[in-house]
Amino acid sequence: MARKNRKKLTTFQIANMLGVSDQSVSNWIDAGQLSAERTPGGHRRIEPADLVTFLKEHKMRIPDELDVAPTTILIVDDEADVAEWIANTLRENCPGFRVLTAHDGFDAGKIITAELPDLVILDLYMPGLDGFEVCRRVKSDPQTQSIKIVAATAHPSPQAEQAIREAGAEVYLTKPVEADHLVRVVGDLLHSHA
Repeated sequence: MARKNRKKLTTFQIANMLGVSDQSVSNWIDAGQLSAERTPGGHRRIEPADLVTFLKEHKMRIPDELDVAPTTILIVDDEADVAEWIANTLRENCPGFRVLTAHDGFDAGKIITAELPDLVILDLYMPGLDGFEVCRRVKSDPQTQSIKIVAATAHPSPQAEQAIREAGAEVYLTKPVEADHLVRVVGDLLHSHA
């Protein structure tokens, strides 16, 4: 994801990093084992996160210079106990993820700008800046529009679902959410953009 400001890697860079031949890297790409894009000039470029995934799958050492930032999730809920329950559920079931919390839309905006999380779990009805407006702002800004939004509310309605989906949310959930369902939704969304 471009938000990490990590440059894509060439096959030559990867070969040097791993101590293998350039042809080996090309073979992994040709075999569909390693994802790559082609530049207009026909050169292959690989996202650092895709290389890390490949190395993990093949039980290979991950070079220090890859230093891929952890997946970050922000939970925004004005009820602190709800935010903490969601945070703890994700920390227990998604080891390695960084989980942050905010208790209102204004704090959420500051954290989103500073941290650029991969996914936001967003309560719809909060005092001040509500979840609908937070979602609109995230999805209308080119810097943040790729962030996945999971909207959650204890007061569901067809109108609320339509409004938040029009604002750009990928998923609409009714609270209370079962832990297993929440973990599955988060995993599916994050893997769909990985």
